[in-house]
Amino acid sequence: MPSPAQARIGALNGVAATSASNVWAVSCAGHCFGPMATTRTMIVHWNGTAWKYVASPSPASNSVLAGVTATSAGDTWAVGYTRNKYRTLIERWTGTAWQQMPSPTPGQDSQLVGVTATSGSGPATPPHASNAWAVGSTVGATIVERWNGTAWK
Repeated sequence: MPSPAQARIGALNGVAATSASNVWAVSCAGHCFGPMATTRTMIVHWNGTAWKYVASPSPASNSVLAGVTATSAGDTWAVGYTRNKYRTLIERWTGTAWQQMPSPTPGQDSQLVGVTATSGSGPATPPHASNAWAVGSTVGATIVERWNGTAWK
């Protein structure tokens, strides 16, 4: 399969699909590895013909997306972290744009690396996930966060 241009990608970290023409991959762009890493979030979308870069929030100079899940063409979640103080990062595709969501950061050096969701009726149209789970770690502990249709807890 063709892949996005390597010049902009440090790594592809996660992929999710709802059909052959709706595939999302998340990553970091820039110098993604090593002690001098400077990254920003990167999201690409496969429309059945080609990969297209899609603008995504990158709240800190060192932001990484590690996992993605999709329940429909209009509802996709991506999770990761910012390397500045390692805070959790959650973004949501609303069908037209990616938006950063409030994300609990329960401890020092917190990061999210995996996410899954089930379809349902949420606060927007078309139907959005009313049940999503994200996992990761913090110093000395695991993290499990849940979207209840309104907020991450």
